[in-house]
Amino acid sequence: MSDAEKVHKAMADYYDTLDDWSFTGLWTMDYSKLVMDEEFRAANKYLHPTHQKEDAGACNMSPGLMEGLKLVDIGCAQGRDAFICSKMVGEKGHVIGIDISGNRIQQSNDFKKYHKDSMGYKKSNCEFYEGSVTDLKPFGLKDQSQDMVVSSGVVCLVPDKEEAYREAYRVLKYGGEFHQHDCTTSQRLIKSVENEPKLWAEGMSTLCYWDNIAMLKRIGFTTPRHVYTTPYVWSCPDPIKKDKFGTTDVRFLAVQMRMFKLPPGAVQKAQRATYNGGIPYNQRQFQFDSQTLFKKGIPMAVDGELAAILEHSRFAPYFTLSPLQKGDIIQTDTATYDVFANAPH
Repeated sequence: MSDAEKVHKAMADYYDTLDDWSFTGLWTMDYSKLVMDEEFRAANKYLHPTHQKEDAGACNMSPGLMEGLKLVDIGCAQGRDAFICSKMVGEKGHVIGIDISGNRIQQSNDFKKYHKDSMGYKKSNCEFYEGSVTDLKPFGLKDQSQDMVVSSGVVCLVPDKEEAYREAYRVLKYGGEFHQHDCTTSQRLIKSVENEPKLWAEGMSTLCYWDNIAMLKRIGFTTPRHVYTTPYVWSCPDPIKKDKFGTTDVRFLAVQMRMFKLPPGAVQKAQRATYNGGIPYNQRQFQFDSQTLFKKGIPMAVDGELAAILEHSRFAPYFTLSPLQKGDIIQTDTATYDVFANAPH
């Protein structure tokens, strides 16, 4: 059995037997700072009470404009985010959830009828499968078949992270979005936690933030754009931190990002982008990422990559692009947001 296979088995065993979201005692997530946007809050009301209590690893911000989309949730656990997406994509949309834990997949399937009924659907628009997020072919996920891939608190658990990202990229259509919420670190860890399954299973094997950004861009995604950050709260003394991670200076954050798969040859030229309104829950303004707020009818000078995203993604009908005017200052010139420089210690 390879090292990667050993980690996969350890993760499956761990989450098969996890009864609640208990942590290592080294850290907790500061959920007091979580914000749930209006669309997410509306969908959350349809969830089973069991799912409404779940926050660990979960993001609470809607990507927006999801009606009718086909999407896959890589690392769906017991289905909390998948069922949220089920409501957002509507009865004509479709959600596939993949997880390595057979018990979690069974729980997801057990809740399908409840959510079908609560949402008023004639039949469930969800499917759940047990398996690895590093190989989606066994589940019928063909190249360029999905409008969106979502992932929450999962890639940090995967030993072969690049393969997981490559699979997400492969199944996305051109113009499709990868929306991710995951753990990241301020620096590369000197020591590995591969021999400590509990630490690995709770996200401590994650990538350094800048290494993660570089990997995603190398695969072909647009620059990941920061949406939201939730900090970890350390509750362990420096000697233990030094022993576990090789340093006392490392910081952990949970970061929500969005990135896209542009078609080959897509022109990336800075332009004016004017939001025309019409996106549900965002009639007067649309928060594309933490640094980019479009207000209806007001042109904003955007960088070439964002202009290409708006032109080739599902957002195209809701924006008008036009040439820059003399004196325009590009508002989104630096897409890569330094999460650690801007997060409280």
